[in-house]
Amino acid sequence: MENQLTPFVDTLLKDKNLSGMTQEVFNQLRHDLVRDLRHQIDRALIDAMSDDQIDQFNVLMDDPGATGEALQQFVADTGIDSAAIIATTMSQFRAYYLGEA
Repeated sequence: MENQLTPFVDTLLKDKNLSGMTQEVFNQLRHDLVRDLRHQIDRALIDAMSDDQIDQFNVLMDDPGATGEALQQFVADTGIDSAAIIATTMSQFRAYYLGEA
């Protein structure tokens, strides 16, 4: 998912109009924002799950053989509207970061 989040974060950084940054600082800020956004999306998805689904998800996450694809499939199979949750989380992240909230 990070590959999809990076262009979004790049737009945020452009819209924030931060000038005078070295490339190294820009890259670190980008990395940190992508990581933070990813964590917020993950948290929002988990918050949308039932307690039983969270328990099942925890079991899957503890399985050393579980792949990222298996985790994504589990979330898709929960029936939660992950696309809407992701879009809402990204919108809220943008508003907060740009000071629009």
